[in-house]
Amino acid sequence: MAVKINDPTSFVPVTPALTDRAVGVDVSDTGVSADGQTVSFTWSSVLSLIGSTGAPIVGGGWHPYNASTVGPDATGIFYDYATSGATANIVTPTFDLGYEYKLVFDGLSTNSGASPNMIVGLYGGTASAYSEFTTTDTWASGSTVAKSGEVTLGVISQSRRIHFATAEMSTFSTITASATTTTNSMAFKFAAANVVTKVRLRFSDASSFDDGTVKLLRRREYVTG
Repeated sequence: MAVKINDPTSFVPVTPALTDRAVGVDVSDTGVSADGQTVSFTWSSVLSLIGSTGAPIVGGGWHPYNASTVGPDATGIFYDYATSGATANIVTPTFDLGYEYKLVFDGLSTNSGASPNMIVGLYGGTASAYSEFTTTDTWASGSTVAKSGEVTLGVISQSRRIHFATAEMSTFSTITASATTTTNSMAFKFAAANVVTKVRLRFSDASSFDDGTVKLLRRREYVTG
């Protein structure tokens, strides 16, 4: 019987599986294929498969930097006080070119008694040095006050003298149950064109982070070079 490819009458659409249409794999066991080669899927099922656990990461969306498939195993956490301890500098893993990056932190606090500011530093691959920006927020010491927020980077894979980022931070007090938020639009200047290969967080008085976690997320960008 002659049939058309993707004929939904002869080949009723089915829910795809991650193993379907793999190179060298006969998918005729689905019961709706022609010689193991033609299978009809509904578009909604395909979209569902893309976001299902175990599917390859779709690079255009935010995902943990260390994830290759969708699922709970790769969290993107690269600093966790519970396992890493106190530190004066939180430094990201080295970036892969071709991605935008976002740092997401929760429950960060300082052991300082001087209400320091947080300094964000972008490391230039050619300069082999950090360009830094001091944020306007202040960090109070003590276990009852912590900050959550995000640092979103621009196109770090493009070699240029000025790079951009945005920092959004909210302070929460467990005593007053109140929150205050600050936003900083940041410009980082280099003497010559650089790509950004990592980010560092530190305090203006060299005090330490003494609680919280920081995750690193990424997504594909298309102006590398």
